Amino acid sequence: MELIFSLIFVLFFAWLIEKANGVIKYKICSVCAGVSMTWMLIALGILTGYLNPETYKLILATMIGGTGVGAGYQGEKTFGLTGAKSLRFKLFSSLSGFALAYLNFHFISWILLAADAVVLVTIGYLYFVFPYRKISGAGEDKKKYIEEKLKDCC
Repeated sequence: MELIFSLIFVLFFAWLIEKANGVIKYKICSVCAGVSMTWMLIALGILTGYLNPETYKLILATMIGGTGVGAGYQGEKTFGLTGAKSLRFKLFSSLSGFALAYLNFHFISWILLAADAVVLVTIGYLYFVFPYRKISGAGEDKKKYIEEKLKDCC
């Protein structure tokens, strides 16, 4: 039942971000945000005692690991990496996600949650805000660029 609740939250947050993308300046991958927001909420629930660690830690670790893998593929697209650079980037991102998942599974704490938040905000900025700030030209060029990037998103 815990998995079903977690998946419903992923869908809810993804839907919420998709709706927000219609009004915010920078477009965010709704799947990326949905998964990340859900595991942050799970970690917060565990730390505050609202969620049973024995039943939610595995879901938490799985979602964090998935975020690491997803960050690798999203970063590859965002930065246009190919060949060996792409492989190294995805390998670093995936292994970092797995390590973070392990740490959260075994040593979950408020400090680790704060570190998780800093990492997610940094990745979010680098992947979804920074690339659009670099675009020069008219607003229509930016709109086309964002539309193309969103097509490749998920």
